[in-house]
Amino acid sequence: MALKIQGDTVVDYGGGDLDTNIALGKSALTNNTTGVNNTAVGRGALNANTTGVNNTAVGVQALNANTTGAANIAVGSNALLNNTTGINNTAVGLSALYANTTGINNTAVGLNALNSNTNGIQNTAVGQSAGSSITTGDNNTCLGYNAEPPAAGTSNSFTLGNNSVTNLRCNDTSISTLSDIRDKTNIKDIPYGLDFINALRPVQFDWNRRDGSFKNKKDLGFIAQELDEVEEQFNSHDYTRLVHKENPDKWEADPMKTYPILIKAIQELSAEVERLKGLVESK
Repeated sequence: MALKIQGDTVVDYGGGDLDTNIALGKSALTNNTTGVNNTAVGRGALNANTTGVNNTAVGVQALNANTTGAANIAVGSNALLNNTTGINNTAVGLSALYANTTGINNTAVGLNALNSNTNGIQNTAVGQSAGSSITTGDNNTCLGYNAEPPAAGTSNSFTLGNNSVTNLRCNDTSISTLSDIRDKTNIKDIPYGLDFINALRPVQFDWNRRDGSFKNKKDLGFIAQELDEVEEQFNSHDYTRLVHKENPDKWEADPMKTYPILIKAIQELSAEVERLKGLVESK
């Protein structure tokens, strides 16, 4: 016999497959019809569920709007509150994945983590308010307090920490990536070299971020708008991708992508040195 406890009232579900459900709390699993293997603990937990299966909701109004969504885990008040048909989501923390409706395969751990996501998929956020600006973006990872991608709809990004983080520490100084020749085609020597490098302007500056972070911190680097102009000049955007404009109000730069061009520039300089040495030696 499956029991549902609402306040001082104990209701018999009537057995059958439904005896795999557990409900504890006022309005918990109230509207369930054929959904099985669900656990609802807390007022309003899984309240709207009808046919959804394998859901676990622990906390006031956790998974409250879920109807047919399956294999979701919500732990914390208002966790996955608005989820309706989304599946395979895990939310741990007050209001984690709060706005999610149809998004799938998301994982949010921390107060308000991924709380604005509606239908974004395969996002992972760990930390208080991590990924809280994401609404429709997919396959993002945000790790750390208030770690956020560039924009609400950004996809395929990885963010470590918030705007105040100034150092990344690891026992390795580089990150490996796939580079197997069997995974590449149309291979050619790059056409950019010393002329491209000479067009860049390295600068020193004091930060004066509009959000107030990094105030007066001194640094070396480049200006995103100037890098964009260089890419326009050499028509290299498709290959160099030095500037990211997902958020038009906050351009980002990836100057390390100039590394292959720096190697080409050094090779050009080396060849010129050898040519000049040959001229001197021939006299």
